[in-house]
Order: sequence, then structure tokens, then C-alpha cells
Amino acid sequence: MLNKVILEGRLTKDPIYKETDSYKQARFTIAVDRDYAKDGKRETDFVHAVAWGGTASFIQKYFYTGDLIIVVGRLQIDVDKTDNGYKEYTSVVVENAYFGGAKKEKGDEPSKPASDPKLEELDDDDELPF
Repeated sequence: MLNKVILEGRLTKDPIYKETDSYKQARFTIAVDRDYAKDGKRETDFVHAVAWGGTASFIQKYFYTGDLIIVVGRLQIDVDKTDNGYKEYTSVVVENAYFGGAKKEKGDEPSKPASDPKLEELDDDDELPF
């Protein structure tokens, strides 16, 4: 059986980091945009994540609110006891984390890919150079 997930999103807050003699843990939430828009508006999922050991230390040291992060891990169903009983929620146990890019600043325009001058010179009848 396979349980693998890859997500790219922005941290909603700084990671909550705990370290004891026996473990290191970082908990955080990632805002992940969906690839499609509904009614002209983009929807976002807020995914809980937890990292352990060296991965937790790495995330705590280098990632802050608003940073773009890519995580690879597995889905896990967690249970919290509340006053009204139990509440289940899905979280990602992070195995690896990667830098997704620079922090988004207000007013930033999405970057446009640089065009290749060789391809711009081609007519419809020309062959591609690769």
C-alpha cells in the first residue's frame, strides 16, 4: 500500500517547535491553493502538518509565516479529545521539506518565464531546434 503526499503552500503562522531530551517536533499549517477556481474565486485548503527530528529542526530554523514550503510525507488521521467527545482530523507527517521560493510581498507580480529568442525567431513552417 502507498501513502505519500506532496504539498506546496504557504505557512499560515511560524511553526510551533518543541524539543525535549527524547524528541524534536514542529507543528504548522500550510495554506494550499487548489488548481481550479469556483465561481471565479480560488479556494484554499488549510492542512495541518507535523515534522520530527532533524526535519523539525530544519523547518523551525528556516521557515516563517508566509514562506512557501514544499513538504513530502504521509497522511495520518489524528484524534483530539474535546469537551464534546472526540474530533478526528487529517494531518501530514512530514518526511522532507524544501524551499518553495521567496516570501510573497504585497504588490508582487507573478514572475513571467524568460522567453527563448531562438524560438521567437521561428516561423510556423520552421523546424524546432531540438
